[in-house]
Amino acid sequence: MKYKIKDIKNTSTKILFSFKIIFRTLSLLFSISKIKIIIVSLLVAIKVIIPIISAFIFGNLIMVLSLKNFNAIMPFIFYYVIFRVIGDIVGVFSSYIIKKIQLDLDLSLNTKIMQKCSNLSLKDFENSKVKDILQHIQSQISVRPFQILTDIISMSSSLISIIITLFVLARSLSYIIIILSVPFVIYTFISLLLCDKEFKNEEEQAALARKNWYLSYLLTNDFTFKEIRLLNLKDYILSKYIRNKNIIIFASMSLSKKRSIIVESFNLINNFIFLTVIIFIIFNMCQNNLIISIAVSLIQTLSIFYNSCYGFGDGMYGIYQNCLYMKKLFDFLELREIAEVLGSEIKIQKINSLEVNNLNFSYNNKDLVLCDINFKIKKGERIALFGTNGSGKSTLVKLISGLYKSNNKTILFNDYCINLLNKNILKKKIAVLFQDFTRYELTLRENIGFGDINCLNETNKLISAKKAAEIDFIDNFDQQLGFWFDDGIQLSGGQWQKIAIGRTLFNDADLYILDEPSSALDKLNENKIINHFMKITENKMGILISHKISNAMKADKIIFLDKGKIIATGSHDFMLENCSLYKSIYDLEFKVKGKGGELIR
Repeated sequence: MKYKIKDIKNTSTKILFSFKIIFRTLSLLFSISKIKIIIVSLLVAIKVIIPIISAFIFGNLIMVLSLKNFNAIMPFIFYYVIFRVIGDIVGVFSSYIIKKIQLDLDLSLNTKIMQKCSNLSLKDFENSKVKDILQHIQSQISVRPFQILTDIISMSSSLISIIITLFVLARSLSYIIIILSVPFVIYTFISLLLCDKEFKNEEEQAALARKNWYLSYLLTNDFTFKEIRLLNLKDYILSKYIRNKNIIIFASMSLSKKRSIIVESFNLINNFIFLTVIIFIIFNMCQNNLIISIAVSLIQTLSIFYNSCYGFGDGMYGIYQNCLYMKKLFDFLELREIAEVLGSEIKIQKINSLEVNNLNFSYNNKDLVLCDINFKIKKGERIALFGTNGSGKSTLVKLISGLYKSNNKTILFNDYCINLLNKNILKKKIAVLFQDFTRYELTLRENIGFGDINCLNETNKLISAKKAAEIDFIDNFDQQLGFWFDDGIQLSGGQWQKIAIGRTLFNDADLYILDEPSSALDKLNENKIINHFMKITENKMGILISHKISNAMKADKIIFLDKGKIIATGSHDFMLENCSLYKSIYDLEFKVKGKGGELIR
């Protein structure tokens, strides 16, 4: 396997840098299970020393066996068995504690990742690079961080063992030990070079792995089952999944093959050297230069040294690989959070006005999705954001609700820039029903109560929201919804939408925003929901997003968006008189062709 000098230098630098991550990782581990880690470290140290002591006891046992003196032999047998029993007890107890540390670590790190995700901006979740990083982290979170601990323990124990055995062997085999050590040093460094390539391969395959996760989701989720079954997409999706998986497997196995060749090559070299040293010891024993007990002790100690060198090299490899992962984990945990973007200085107690001034927005910093948006809404007013699909209505709502960052002084609440407001207080004042609302496969109480989590157990308030949203198909608030868990019931799209509306109305907000609230409702229920929206916003503020004029015309003012720009603003009557495009849409929605081809209402 060939390596360029430049690759070796770069990897050497990365190795030195990545090992700095060990201290951060240890600090993280100690913050989670400090006492347990100290205990297990002491137990491992004891476990390392016991085989070395046992080797000397066994060597002396061999010597006294030749005397055939029962009383002289029995103490050595007793000590040998005692140390074996102690080693077994230490091993079992340390395994138990390590298991507990692993569970604590898994809980803590998964919690940290979920907390971080909940504080990121919406743009982060729409960024494919962030998604790939998250995919890579989540796929390894239950393994990698814990492996660093076990690798550190393993490498430390191997290092202790190497130092002790070197001290023992140096008096008799000093120059041979140097010869035996050189291949291990070379093997360790080449393994680290290969480790760097393996980690890069994992990073490159993260996007493909995320695609495969989605393909697997399509075939294993009840939301997608109906369409995939009817369209007979199973074979196509499976073949695509298998093709991607084979690419991942091929890349992984190619590196695994190279690593296997390297390992086996060095195994042959080290075994040859080890055999040579054993023959040398036996030859000296036969020449009466060594007594049999010393020879046996040296062979056993040499075997421990040999295994410890391998353990140290494998520990170095594991630590380096896992440090690369931990760096990515730490980088993710340090991503800037939305809390920093929205600030925390100004705390408004009530929203009395919303003003949008010269607002422009682009997803890619090139093409404007919204261009020069201006409007104002005061307490007691309801406006309708009207427009066809893709006109920018939903994007505007995400900006108003703080999910996207806007330029300073473009969005003002009570004349204060949104970027200066405390986000935790602001979001309690705004209730939003998104077009792609979430179906929480939890209880009805949770589905509605999530609108204001602090009032989750206020039954009277839940009943009011349930009634307002026309949720008349479930009586029990503790009823499980959906089929993901036991005792759940499935709902229609319209029923799920009513529950989402109930969740929005449950929040005693100052500004209510409904994004296409009637997309899955029949005409009768649609009319009831819109009327109730108008009622609850009489002394508050309301923004209704719709592509239906029948809904928009009920608002105090209509803002007509087309291709990211406001092309007209005014009452329904004003729009009919002054906006030809609005009137054309109105005619299409409210008029039908008669038998003679004439338009009739």
